[in-house]
Amino acid sequence: MWTSHDWEHELFHEFAEPLLFKAGEGFKFACSFRNEGSKPLRFGIRSTDEMCILAGGVWSPTPGVEVAPEECVVTWNDAQGMGHDADENGGFPAADPADALSCHAGSFGISFLEGCLGCICDSCATIMARCDADADCKPLLDCTSSCMGLEKLACNEKCEPMMFEHSSAVGMISQVRECIRSQCGNTCAM
Repeated sequence: MWTSHDWEHELFHEFAEPLLFKAGEGFKFACSFRNEGSKPLRFGIRSTDEMCILAGGVWSPTPGVEVAPEECVVTWNDAQGMGHDADENGGFPAADPADALSCHAGSFGISFLEGCLGCICDSCATIMARCDADADCKPLLDCTSSCMGLEKLACNEKCEPMMFEHSSAVGMISQVRECIRSQCGNTCAM
């Protein structure tokens, strides 16, 4: 549909006619970056991180029909590479059984947990294992895990300095949070 070669100057594209997407359809967008350093590039919140963001206007093709407001935080990609919100298209993918078993075994040595920790192991062990193995995500996971019982705002305040220090992992820790929120509901607060 459109390619921008310069993020500073090619910011806007207007199509000759509106594009019609029916319910369930979507599109892909991608960004490419030239990494001139030794640190891996990922989506982050600081200017030293990379960002890949697309904004667009949406309206109903039917006059007088409003499009419901929607917030979408892409937290997982399907086999075709299409990004989805944690609650969309069947929900966040289930944890790999081996990751779930490892999570259960590592949680206080108890093989099968109930409640919050059991739900996290059964539902979110795979994304948590990826985060735990990542040098930037692990400190964020450790900080947010220490917030159990705190309100989200208090946890965000407590972990904000860590978020800036390890900003390239903000996307990954968001996946962890969204998995827990969508899969474990009120059982866990993170």
